[in-house]
Amino acid sequence: MKIAVAIDGSDHSIRAAEYALTLVENTPDAELEVISVTDYNKVEEEQLLLQNLKSLSLYQDRLVRPVVEMAEKAGVKTTVKLLRGKPDEEIIKHLQTEEVEQLVLGSRGMNLMQEMALGSVSRSVMEQANCPVTIVK
Repeated sequence: MKIAVAIDGSDHSIRAAEYALTLVENTPDAELEVISVTDYNKVEEEQLLLQNLKSLSLYQDRLVRPVVEMAEKAGVKTTVKLLRGKPDEEIIKHLQTEEVEQLVLGSRGMNLMQEMALGSVSRSVMEQANCPVTIVK
């Protein structure tokens, strides 16, 4: 069984990762997939990273590393998927092509516009996902 967690570096996504780890630890034969989508049209820092793919890779690695380290410490088998594009669209595409049985994501991301209500990415993914979605506050 594959349980995926979407990470963007926000506090909500870290709590989502902690919850996903708990699910994996309590589900026989489960593994964790850490998904990070860089939307370089939203963040100035990411715009600059477009000029240097190595920097983009380092930026994404910095986002997922804490989660991977938590999983390793817990002895959880983990894979990482680094994607680029609009987060909701890329997560949905990924769910449609991979065998993910459950997705966990934070209720809000790092973007200030997403802080107004349930995050726009969370809402979009929840409405379009082809698997159960758990949204963590």
